[in-house]
Amino acid sequence: MVLSSLVGRATVCQYDAMGKPRTPFGMHRFCRPAHKRLGAWAVLLVSALAIAQGQSGTSPFVDVAPCHWARPALQAIARPDPNARPQPSALLAENALRQVLEGLKCKDPAWSERFLLNPAPAFGRSQARLQGFELRLLESRIEGNQATLRFRLSAVLDEGRQQRQGTARLVFTSEGWKVDYGSLQGLELPLFPR
Repeated sequence: MVLSSLVGRATVCQYDAMGKPRTPFGMHRFCRPAHKRLGAWAVLLVSALAIAQGQSGTSPFVDVAPCHWARPALQAIARPDPNARPQPSALLAENALRQVLEGLKCKDPAWSERFLLNPAPAFGRSQARLQGFELRLLESRIEGNQATLRFRLSAVLDEGRQQRQGTARLVFTSEGWKVDYGSLQGLELPLFPR
């Protein structure tokens, strides 16, 4: 026995041995065998999922509106051009300098070395540890594949806070911006030994 409802009216469907509905008052037209009802629900569910997938757009970033300023960049990330290379920019140059410091703060000098050009063999072996830092860019200048960044650095080391102002030279390579290690040695911080 199966209970089905239609527009607020309940019908009790009974089936005989042949599988035909036996219901009073001609209500049998509302009764369907269970396998037919499940099939209809399955078709409905698959259709609803297909419609939902079609509405999400082509980008996996469904929470970024089509008019959002970051949409083109996110689409490029979702489908990167294998031949595309990063273009020289002041923002990426500053990021390279920041990543050198982030690697030291995380006690991962190998990460910092990815953004360094010609690091000293003693780099990353210093006893001094960077606990935190604040980097403020004062001026950036890019000429071709060379960049110069003037910056102010507040570094929190084991022995206390140290303030420095410096100039970093960067070179743009096929892997992106690399900070010239020699320009960081001028900061006279124990993090950048000679």
